[in-house]
Amino acid sequence: MDLEYLPIRDGTGEPIGSLAIVFDITQRVLAARRLAQSEELYRFLDDLGQAVASLYDADEVLAVTTRIAAAHLRLSNCAYADGS
Repeated sequence: MDLEYLPIRDGTGEPIGSLAIVFDITQRVLAARRLAQSEELYRFLDDLGQAVASLYDADEVLAVTTRIAAAHLRLSNCAYADGS
């Protein structure tokens, strides 16, 4: 919720009370959270892309990707397994 207070004045301009207006800002807060998550994801993807852009060895790409993904996900251990 967001609150806004406005003075109520009489004919001479003297304050005689106040008006409190309550705004439901739920949608604004949710949109700001979604935007922050989206920005975080794009930063992660950009960092990942820059980190592997100059690599040519698949094992090195996998190692860098695994390390960066683990850091992004705040994991202490991240692994990749090929089931083929």
